[in-house]
Amino acid sequence: MTYRPDQNADNILDASPDFEKPLGGRHVTMIALGGMIGIGLLVGSGAGIRQAGPSVLISILYAGLLVFLVMKTLSEQMRVDPGRGSFLYYIGAGNGAWSVFVSGWLYWLYWVMVMAVEALGGGEILQPYVSSPVWLTALLLIVFVTAINIISTRLFGEIEFILTLFKITFIVCFCLICIWFLASDFYTIKNAFGVNLIGKPFFPNGIRATLYSVPIIMFTMAGSEVITLTTKDTDCSSEQLAWLSRLVGIRMAGFYLLPIFFVLLILPSNSLQPGQSPFAAAFKNMGFDYMVIVINAVIVLTLVSCLNSSIYISSRVLVSLESASHAPRIFMGKEAGSPFHAILMCSLVSMTMVLFAFFVSSRAFDFLLNSSGCVVLIVYFLITTSFLRCVKTRNDVVSSYSVIGAFIAALMIFGTSICLFFDENMRAEAVVCGILVTGTYFFYRLYMAPAKI
Repeated sequence: MTYRPDQNADNILDASPDFEKPLGGRHVTMIALGGMIGIGLLVGSGAGIRQAGPSVLISILYAGLLVFLVMKTLSEQMRVDPGRGSFLYYIGAGNGAWSVFVSGWLYWLYWVMVMAVEALGGGEILQPYVSSPVWLTALLLIVFVTAINIISTRLFGEIEFILTLFKITFIVCFCLICIWFLASDFYTIKNAFGVNLIGKPFFPNGIRATLYSVPIIMFTMAGSEVITLTTKDTDCSSEQLAWLSRLVGIRMAGFYLLPIFFVLLILPSNSLQPGQSPFAAAFKNMGFDYMVIVINAVIVLTLVSCLNSSIYISSRVLVSLESASHAPRIFMGKEAGSPFHAILMCSLVSMTMVLFAFFVSSRAFDFLLNSSGCVVLIVYFLITTSFLRCVKTRNDVVSSYSVIGAFIAALMIFGTSICLFFDENMRAEAVVCGILVTGTYFFYRLYMAPAKI
């Protein structure tokens, strides 16, 4: 069975029922941003700062350019072959059915694991304020966002819009406070403008550390592609969704670059402790100790927003897989315009992972999460290679600049993957990710491919 980029491609990934379409462009944008502006920025970015120092700005620019090029490639595919829906279709259009199965199921696994991590993080932060144990609070958080998604897609979209708008407002306010602080202390010696950025080596740990921090930034910035998963829930055209995917990629680079730039101006990069939020440390260094409480509140709301987005994304991936006959048809059940059974499935699996991480082995769970994080690079690589293969038959309508951009993106992804194997902290996770991909591929060949003959 082969995937074809023409309009009669066996209706692959286009056979799902027409769900309620309540989401507008603003909801779609916020869904993508909500999944991308999370703990990775508020807390996880500290790991990149500790590893690369000020040169982490180059890592962010590199990752931002890569995301933009991949999204531009995807949007060009949507322009040439509109109305196909999920990005999984466009992956399969050039690479074949196996690529949909492998990337779809691993992408789903990644997001349900992210949901479990976010729930556990919320449980730990709320522990001082609630009497229930961490694992129970985490389960209750998952139940809460599950109810939101099941009740109505419209309700999910409105809540996600508000929560993501709150996160964006916080980032903007943080940048403004930093500007005010730097301007007011411009002439002091202790907090001189640029003392932590310009007055220190730009590559304190060498250029290799800068390259090794790119995958860390990449995993936190990924998510623009989820805009294509909203096709059945919105009345936006393919052209509008393509434009939004490019726009989100550009905005994400700004949301990461500007606040991290100000953190580096205010805070010595070697002063961050593992697991510490660079935003909280920057506020403390500016003398705003009470802002730590505000940071915790923002982190909790961020976790709820990311949970909300994660369960939406993972459930729509299941729907797309079912449309390609790669998942049971039971996931097409719907309630109030939402894929009821798919949402429940994602919720139950995520709850199981929470219990596993808490009662069995948290280290094994973290290791598997880091390994599945490499799936983002695999998905992006398959998007670019699929486009480059399809362009051979559609070269009359495809922009040459898009072809060049896709080729550059593929090379950048390949280079980033090489960095994973040379970084001793990421090598094991990269190898396990390769094993997961290989195992999923052979499962498809043994059990799925024969059924399609």
